[in-house]
Formats: sequence, structure tokens, C-alpha cells
Amino acid sequence: ASLGSSSSEAGSVGLGFAITSNQARRTAEEIIDTGEATYPVVGVMLDSTYTGEGVKVADASNAVAAGGPAAEAGIEAGDVITAIDGRVITRSEELIVAIRAKASDDTVVLTVERDGETQDISVTLVPNTDVTYQDSGEEDQGGLGGGGGQLFPDPSE
Repeated sequence: ASLGSSSSEAGSVGLGFAITSNQARRTAEEIIDTGEATYPVVGVMLDSTYTGEGVKVADASNAVAAGGPAAEAGIEAGDVITAIDGRVITRSEELIVAIRAKASDDTVVLTVERDGETQDISVTLVPNTDVTYQDSGEEDQGGLGGGGGQLFPDPSE
């Protein structure tokens, strides 16, 4: 990153990523114990084209992983997630970071808008290895459930 005033200097000032010490410790312990690390997921595919308030669950039949935490809690395709544990969510990345900061088996409260109504839905997170998507048969590979390593796949692909 660069704070210089010269236009020839490049960088991403203000862009940063942080992993909490609890998350790093949890990941390290899991690698030591099992030889691999997992991360918590909700089990939804997000709509990367949505530009409204919050984060939209894709409007696709496979957007909510069958048997996954979101499906069990009642999250539906087309729902808009506006907050997690009372903290407002405006971008997909914020939701992913908030989920990944938790542990599998933690319960989060998602504030969801559906058909003009707002409701709080409790979702118990599971490890990414426990969620399989109907379309590809692949386990979750992206934060909330993208499959194929994409965090925000286009549901039309």
C-alpha cells in the first residue's frame, strides 16, 4: 500500500484483511488434530448481481443447500440477509467474514427480509465438509456455499 501523492505509485490504501487470533488458533488446532482445516458455513449461494440493501440469497433452486444449516433454519432462495447478530450487512464479503469468524456449531441470528417482512432466523453453523450442493455434488468451497471455489457465483452459470 502506498500513501504517496505521486500518481506513479500504486497500492490499495485502506484495504486490509485480518484473521482473529481465536480463528487462527482454532484453525491451527484443527490442522494439528486432524491434518486439515474446515470453516463454518451457512449453506447458501449468494446473488452477486444484487445491488439492493443487504445480501441476497440467489433465486435458484439450488441456492440453499438441501439439509444444510440455512435450509434447516428456514432460509429460502430470494431472501435478503440484512444483518448477522444485529450487525448490519451491506456486502457479501462482510457476511462471509462474520461467518468465518465463528466456529462450527455456533449459532448466529440472521436478519432476513422476505416478501416485505423482516424476521430474525437462528442458524447453527456446520463445517464446510458437511454441506453438499445438488448441482455439482461438490462440498462447499466458498464462505457461505458457492461450490467450485467461487465466493459469489452467478446462479445462471
